[in-house]
Amino acid sequence: MATQRFWVVIVGVLLFWCVLSKAWASYDISINKEVNNPNPTGPDQTIEFKVTVEHLRGASVGTVVIRDKLPSALRLPDVMVPYVSAGKYDIDSGEWVIELLQEGQREVLIIPAVYSDGKQSPCAVNIAKFISSSDFDASNNESRVALRAPGVEACVDLWISASKEVDVKDPCDPDKQLTYTFDVTNAGPDDARNVRFSIAEIGQFKMPGLRFISSGCTGFECGIELLRAGDTHSFIAQSKVFSAQPVDGHSLRMSATTESNDYATENNSSDHKFQFGGNEGFCLGGGGSGGAASCFIATAAYGSPLDERITVLRRFRDRWLLTNAPGKAIVKNYYRYSPAFAKRIAEKPVLRALVRAFLYPIIFVLSYPLSSLNSLMLLALCILWRQRLRASL
Repeated sequence: MATQRFWVVIVGVLLFWCVLSKAWASYDISINKEVNNPNPTGPDQTIEFKVTVEHLRGASVGTVVIRDKLPSALRLPDVMVPYVSAGKYDIDSGEWVIELLQEGQREVLIIPAVYSDGKQSPCAVNIAKFISSSDFDASNNESRVALRAPGVEACVDLWISASKEVDVKDPCDPDKQLTYTFDVTNAGPDDARNVRFSIAEIGQFKMPGLRFISSGCTGFECGIELLRAGDTHSFIAQSKVFSAQPVDGHSLRMSATTESNDYATENNSSDHKFQFGGNEGFCLGGGGSGGAASCFIATAAYGSPLDERITVLRRFRDRWLLTNAPGKAIVKNYYRYSPAFAKRIAEKPVLRALVRAFLYPIIFVLSYPLSSLNSLMLLALCILWRQRLRASL
């Protein structure tokens, strides 16, 4: 009986591991897009776009929806229709729906197109995208190709974003530092050359000592020679944020340009106001409420908000805590109580080491979830096997 119970437990653990691994890994679907003539010599030529969707691994997926709507510069040729190897494609909505996609299955959509107004635009970019929160690798869920008019070497799409981190110090500490991170991303499909990024302070308040610390920057302007398709380049600026006046925010105008042909310039510039709570940024005379957007205790332990381990924790906060009510409550209380602890941790090397030791397994699990799951399953099997050996003695 003991032997039977032992093997029942072993089989149960293995089944649980298989189910949990499958649920965690989910599936991986890739999208690839091609065009038969990326450099048409005239507006009257017919072009064919080919979209390939492939289920690389994981569980079967029902109702797969790929969005691929022709840009306004293109239309479907007369007396021609798209071809699909499976499912249905609606040219008006741009949705390709496949009822079931199994592991290893590959399907194709072919869309013929011509220029809609008889005129050839410098860049006509067509994008195919699969959106799913359960896809294991979202990096291969989108693919884009460009039609380039004669004389156009590259078609790119730059867009910008920004974030801030604040030192874990007393709000009225004159050495308190603010770090801005500005990200410039090239959505492609081609590489962008001679990319320039600049900021300008707008409004009455000017941040004292604001400066870029990244290479390739002078004053409020930065540049890089090449930004490859799909890549993001970060520019870092810092400032001492101590101020005796009650300021709640800092407004900046950000812009990015390139000598390559940018086909979507509406996302190249942005005005953004960075908000500051009572625990970060400025000496507010004890007033204000709210918390910093950074991980207070973790930042104190690792010494810098730019540490890659802080990024792991921040990603977990944004993806798993701030997306639901219980998680938001946890974050709110963390912001409320952590500054006092963080200040003590930052001042004591021993406390910093203890906190890092405590955070290490958490960060490892968040960084390598499947490896951690496998390790736990192996540990459980070892414990059961050891108990079995003891029982048999």
